[in-house]
Amino acid sequence: MVFLKILTYLQLTKQIKIIVIINIKPTFIRYLLNTYLDVLCKTGKIWSSKNYLYLYDTLGVPTIISGESPEDINSINTEINRYYPQKYVFQINSIINEHKKNISHSSTKAKRNLIFPYEVIIDMNFEKNNIIYKHNLFEMLITSMLNKKLEDNSIGFKLQNINMRLGSKIIVNDFYEADFLFQNSFFIDRFAFMITQSMLANYDSRKKIILIGYGLYSELLLNKIKLYLNKNTQLGCDYVICYDIEGTKWKIDIDINSLLKEKYDFQFSIIVPIGSTLTTNNKIVAEFKKHLLMEYNEIDFFLEKKIIYNCCIILVSGMCQAHLDIFRV
Repeated sequence: MVFLKILTYLQLTKQIKIIVIINIKPTFIRYLLNTYLDVLCKTGKIWSSKNYLYLYDTLGVPTIISGESPEDINSINTEINRYYPQKYVFQINSIINEHKKNISHSSTKAKRNLIFPYEVIIDMNFEKNNIIYKHNLFEMLITSMLNKKLEDNSIGFKLQNINMRLGSKIIVNDFYEADFLFQNSFFIDRFAFMITQSMLANYDSRKKIILIGYGLYSELLLNKIKLYLNKNTQLGCDYVICYDIEGTKWKIDIDINSLLKEKYDFQFSIIVPIGSTLTTNNKIVAEFKKHLLMEYNEIDFFLEKKIIYNCCIILVSGMCQAHLDIFRV
């Protein structure tokens, strides 16, 4: 109860608009929700509509408390939790219905634009094989989701015991249907934000950025990164996509002649959404240079020296584990 008193005090403190609490056990979040229903019956409202309480469980799943009625808060969390493996909402029972005439019914629609995904900026340390790693809550959540079975009654991506060949070198027992993550704006926005932040730490503001992506499913992600970079850089960026390394099919979103004419005024970022080895990144660079040679007779394009960011977002290791790595070379 001391914890609840502290939260109540913080809520009443006008200077504090946002409270973020992480690494909470799911059982305790459900306990808090039940307790706030008791508060609702006594006071007529759950929480202030001017404050935001973010509760992140041990997996990084958020619950947002902002608004006076359970319907308001449930509406926000039901919308958000469509993309998470579990959700937390108020269970409206007969006791609540008895108190409905005393319960406030505020509107939270206007406030949803103010909801921020703190999971992409809050880091946590964890130890594995005596090595300390740092990942944000979103990375930890995606790693957990990737390794949930596809057939389970939750959001999962893992197919087990199927013996699938990846490329020409690797055969895996497990496969991950992770393409979905790059077809959904909820996940794309967060991936793009994290990648853009890392990219901006290394870029030269005097040069335009060219993104080189891999696979048809990378286009939505590249478009979002392009949008973020155009807002945060003077020269902005463009992109090319290698649809298929074997067939060397490319989508070119830039003026190649301008690129070759002013080749020293560009910098490159390689982005592979899903990879089983890190050789795909190198192959894309080699194939793009080959494309410039075959189509434009360009033999003096030292692309490797202009790469400022090189990543594989989801890496499926030889141990048949998938993890969000945003691996940088």
